[in-house]
Amino acid sequence: MEFLELDLMNPRGWVRRSGAPRAAQYPLALSDDGRPVYGTSAQKPGPTSLKRLGLMVYDDEVERQRRLLADSALGQLMVEKPRHAQRAVSRVSRGIRAWWMRKSPNLTRDALAKPVATAQSYVYGKTSYGRLTGSAMPLETDTAADVSMLKGIVEGWLSVLDGKYLPQAMSLQDYFGRIFKALGPSDSTVPSQETTRYELMLRKVRPRWYEDVNLRGRQNLTEHQKAMKAKQPGYQGKPVTVSFMPGLITPDFTIPFADSLGRAGLDLSTLHLEARNRGTDMFLTSATGMEDNFKRSLGAHNLNFSASASGTTATIFASAAVFADLDAWALEDKKEFVLGCLAYLVAGGMHTCHEVFWTARLLDVPYVDGKYADVMPRTFKQSLDYTKWAAEYWEFVRADRAGVRG
Repeated sequence: MEFLELDLMNPRGWVRRSGAPRAAQYPLALSDDGRPVYGTSAQKPGPTSLKRLGLMVYDDEVERQRRLLADSALGQLMVEKPRHAQRAVSRVSRGIRAWWMRKSPNLTRDALAKPVATAQSYVYGKTSYGRLTGSAMPLETDTAADVSMLKGIVEGWLSVLDGKYLPQAMSLQDYFGRIFKALGPSDSTVPSQETTRYELMLRKVRPRWYEDVNLRGRQNLTEHQKAMKAKQPGYQGKPVTVSFMPGLITPDFTIPFADSLGRAGLDLSTLHLEARNRGTDMFLTSATGMEDNFKRSLGAHNLNFSASASGTTATIFASAAVFADLDAWALEDKKEFVLGCLAYLVAGGMHTCHEVFWTARLLDVPYVDGKYADVMPRTFKQSLDYTKWAAEYWEFVRADRAGVRG
């Protein structure tokens, strides 16, 4: 590893050092290619001095953008390098297949029609991330759809679960939780072990405040704009944008990000990107009624808000519980599964890492607010992919400081 150290006597304003910054050093500036320049409080120069050297002050806003960039790079790495999560994700996919094999022989057309029809919105949505191509047709109202046709559609989804494109696999794993709720358990025990695991997991990782729009602290942008138009006849709202940008990166970034993604190990010419709606674009922060602990965490650690603590992570965990008994997994396996959630929810731009990790902590995955290292599985931390990512975003990984700059 190497880093940039502040040196006002150097024409560039910094020198390159090997190793990691000392505990007393923290980011004071950002270079013209988006790298933090580290120094101590005693060295902290004024904005004019940094600007003269072509450096940007590393302030609260730069920190937030750097964290969005770190999140986006981590989520996208899981998309491009699925091996880091594949073993855990495949374990759930195998469980879904086994459940279907037990359940499907006795299913009727009427039982299957609604789950297949509902998939039109959930897994084929035109602006959803990890969506399937085509259509779930025939729909529930199509009388030509017999039970064999409907089973064939579901079995087509099973083949997608076996693929290496994690956003699709995780989207379908979440949706199979809905199918389970619609079709019921396949075991014959009373009460059902599958149902019990599902319900217990939801109670554990989806607190009641996740269901309250005010406590979640988010407001739907479209609804907000409708309300504003009703109050102010001349109000002009902006439509929810469809984005092709990686993860949580937005067009109004003021820091360089392309070089940073490259240093983190991503080949920008081959990224798997989808045009989709993102949480960061669909929701506004509404802090007034936000759940107090979550709000305090955001403020204390200068963290970003996208769509609040991740309820989708909770439903994915519940799906994994019913099909693969997730709660009984070893900690390292749970961590690998969380990486799969990042490939879906963070690379897709629906949630920040903090919002996913907040829910993962309820699964007993260790997480210190704003610090990512403890959440990472050992297999990933021993890889070159992690080495590159951690070196580029060291301020969010390091364990020797409580905060990025504090």
